[in-house]
Amino acid sequence: MMIVLFDLDGTLTDSREGIFHSARIALEALGLPQPADERMKAMLGPPLSDSFENILGVDPERVPEAIAHYRAYYREKGLFENRVYEGVYGMLGELKAAGLDLYLATSKPAVFAERILEKYRLDGYFTGVVGADLDPKGINHKLDIVKEAMGRYSAGRSAVMVGDRIMDMGAAKELGLGSVFCAYGYGEPREGEGADFVADSPADVAYYILEGSR
Repeated sequence: MMIVLFDLDGTLTDSREGIFHSARIALEALGLPQPADERMKAMLGPPLSDSFENILGVDPERVPEAIAHYRAYYREKGLFENRVYEGVYGMLGELKAAGLDLYLATSKPAVFAERILEKYRLDGYFTGVVGADLDPKGINHKLDIVKEAMGRYSAGRSAVMVGDRIMDMGAAKELGLGSVFCAYGYGEPREGEGADFVADSPADVAYYILEGSR
């Protein structure tokens, strides 16, 4: 039986408030201007170092400082400025009841992802968690994270990747996995082009995995 890999932000939870708040605190600490929310939306998904440098325009030499300020707030408060999307508990429950093994594969550091799962009582649905390293030189990009998850947990089984950004869909394609694009998340519609299925709700995710992908 196949396994299911889930992204976290924009797929299971709406975490933009905490991410934006943490990023704004970091930019303020560095004396940098505050961008509009529309621009900041692009940082929902990529590794934090990429977001600060390539999206928010932080000088590469100051990115570690920005990340330190970000995480100082995020680890205490920002990660809980968050909410679980309606229908997620039911969707995960259906998949578990069907005997599927569920794993988290997120660009968020695993230590933060695990705290979020525990806080919102999502941890009981997941057999394992693979996240980014706190060290920006470690595993941080989605392809590497999904590859790591497959190496640890697939045991030769097929898998489907469920996520809301082009990085999720790209990793699935690169590794030959099935893919479900969560259109209710943060990605633009074009990011789901080429996905095996586009889900407008968590209920759609469960339906496709249990019925449509057979």
